[in-house]
Amino acid sequence: MNTEQIKNLDNENIMHTYGRYNVALNKGQGATVTDVEGKEYIDTASGIGVNSVGYCNDGWINAVTDQLHKLQHGSNYYYNEVVSTLAEKLCSVTPFDKVFFGNSGAEANECAIKLARKYSFDKYGKERTTIITLKNSFHGRTITTLSVRTYSITTFSRLHRDLSTPKPVTLRICSIMWMTQSAQL
Repeated sequence: MNTEQIKNLDNENIMHTYGRYNVALNKGQGATVTDVEGKEYIDTASGIGVNSVGYCNDGWINAVTDQLHKLQHGSNYYYNEVVSTLAEKLCSVTPFDKVFFGNSGAEANECAIKLARKYSFDKYGKERTTIITLKNSFHGRTITTLSVRTYSITTFSRLHRDLSTPKPVTLRICSIMWMTQSAQL
């Protein structure tokens, strides 16, 4: 199918609760994705954070294939050696005592927002709860991720300059969320 055929099929069968780029992706390798027309793109957002080791990474494919032959899903209602071992590894290579495993970027961002607000509450008190993002950034579709404040500028250097001077809003900020955009080759 070409892009228009895929878009038509999509429009007939999928609820559009989000915007889409006018691109129908077909395959990927490393940081590069290719659309159904053969055009290549560099995915600087790693598939919205899902493909942090790149598309079609051999090590990842082998590890997932091996695990699929054992247990393709282990709910967090049960203990699991693989999950516990990964948590131990992450704690040993980071300054953190505990880890949080989520199943989506929105869930991870929801946790990050809650942790930022808890830290800010413990350190600065209850008034400093504002999370800001840059204009047109996206962090998920949960009530919490949608509640973050959009700041009306688009570059980090301008944000830094504008927030350097304390104003009423800056005194309530406990965190800034940042995202990247994909770039075409």
